[in-house]
Amino acid sequence: MFHSKHTTGVINNLPESVYRADPALSTSLLKEIGNPQRFYAMAKGLLHKKDTDCMKVGRLFHMKILEPERWEKEVVVCPDEHQDRRLKDNKEWWAKAEASGSTIIKERDLAMVLGMERRFYELPIVKDITEPRNELSVFARDYRKGIDTKCRIDMECDGVVVDIKTTREGGADPIEFMRTCRKYKYAWQAQNYMGIAKAAGLNIREWYFAVVEKAAPYTCAIYCLDQSDLDAANDQLEEAYRMVQSCQELGTYPGYTPQEPMKLSLSRGL
Repeated sequence: MFHSKHTTGVINNLPESVYRADPALSTSLLKEIGNPQRFYAMAKGLLHKKDTDCMKVGRLFHMKILEPERWEKEVVVCPDEHQDRRLKDNKEWWAKAEASGSTIIKERDLAMVLGMERRFYELPIVKDITEPRNELSVFARDYRKGIDTKCRIDMECDGVVVDIKTTREGGADPIEFMRTCRKYKYAWQAQNYMGIAKAAGLNIREWYFAVVEKAAPYTCAIYCLDQSDLDAANDQLEEAYRMVQSCQELGTYPGYTPQEPMKLSLSRGL
């Protein structure tokens, strides 16, 4: 199922749409193998993550930082006086903007992204990176037997990676970010990306998460994970890959359905 159209290696300037369309196994999909039925449905394109306003702001910020030329070409700011689309003059403005295929944002969204950008470049590590390579698409053929893998690195320079995470107000706090790391398996991401990159000939020496809040004053922080967390993630990844291989070999992706009824105790739990 997971056979890439690309050879093992690192590709600069690969359009995101081309990267997303490649059938190699991504880390975000691998994280779902705890529920094999859901994993299979997502792999087949039967399930899609819901798009939210927060996710849209995150994508805009990523574009501003990592693809500034694309930002200049594609993003159009809608002035406040054109917000009401019921007015004749505004209808004409929107029709023209939409016909151009531009990404239309509000002035307050622009102010938010610019505020986040300013704080991001004040971060240690980030402010010392002078010539980064952004949005690197990395592919590894037969990374595990019968499984091709892929990852897309935000920002890399001389073996140092900065991965951008946007978050709600308060989300950059160390305790809150640790909770987020556990919930979304960020240690899996770092460890798996580094492994795939190594297989493709790119040695990553250091991995940092740059966390940027999406509410003024746009508090930021930069974190790296303890080696023990990465080692634990590596063990978990090995088990996850074994599960994928097993499901592929058996041709089945089981769900929660047991072989016989399961007895529940509501007062005691399972």
